[in-house]
Amino acid sequence: MTRKVTINQGFTLLEVLVALVVISLSLAVLMRIFSGALNNLGAAEAYTQALALAESQLSAAGVETPLLAGESRGEDGQGRSWLITIRPFEEADSSPVAMALPITLYRVEIEVQWQSRLTMTRSLRLTTLKIARKDE
Repeated sequence: MTRKVTINQGFTLLEVLVALVVISLSLAVLMRIFSGALNNLGAAEAYTQALALAESQLSAAGVETPLLAGESRGEDGQGRSWLITIRPFEEADSSPVAMALPITLYRVEIEVQWQSRLTMTRSLRLTTLKIARKDE
């Protein structure tokens, strides 16, 4: 007796469909991951630009503009606005040693605001102390 041996070559339709479903689900997950990474990159870039603006304005206070108590506002033309608040540093002015010195401390605070891609208002706040002569 001779047996007829049949050899199956290739994949069945069910195997091909299962493979396509697995590949499409994997691609969907990868697209979501890359999309989130791009959004995070944009947010980090906006934060870095706001930080650079805040540091620049803090550096200019007392150098380009005098240290006077009050507030000033401005915009950089790229959707970021800033508010600088300058006021005397109260904790340093109360001691007798501080009263005798020819300098005074000012607390300089800046807040930068901008709109994110999701139309949320983001903000960044930095604070520092600056020294000025009392006669200024």
